[in-house]
Amino acid sequence: MIKLGFISSNKILVQSIAAVIKNNPDFEFETFTLLNPCQAALDAAILELDIAVVDMAAGFFKTPNALWAFCENLRQDVPACHTLLLVPQEDREMLSLAMKAKEDKLAGDFVFTDSSLDYLLAKLIAYS
Repeated sequence: MIKLGFISSNKILVQSIAAVIKNNPDFEFETFTLLNPCQAALDAAILELDIAVVDMAAGFFKTPNALWAFCENLRQDVPACHTLLLVPQEDREMLSLAMKAKEDKLAGDFVFTDSSLDYLLAKLIAYS
């Protein structure tokens, strides 16, 4: 079973995706919701997450530096964890930061928040 953590304050989004995964027997994911940004990296380490989906639009990260520090901590605390960033397409600063995080290997990839659920699930399956 692949441990998948959603790091977001958007409970509706996270619960919806988790429900789709849970109701599909083809997905071999155990999902976790991490709603506290101050504790999410620690929780990811304790849970030994295989994949972390980080919602950049959640309001957790007030500055690009906060997101960068979080990604660095996550990479340090859970080096085997794949990080997938959810990026608001209209936010050029966050998009630039996501591209840099991918380039510097702090994140494996990113998906725009207005992408389809099927596309997100395909990305998650690719990591498994």
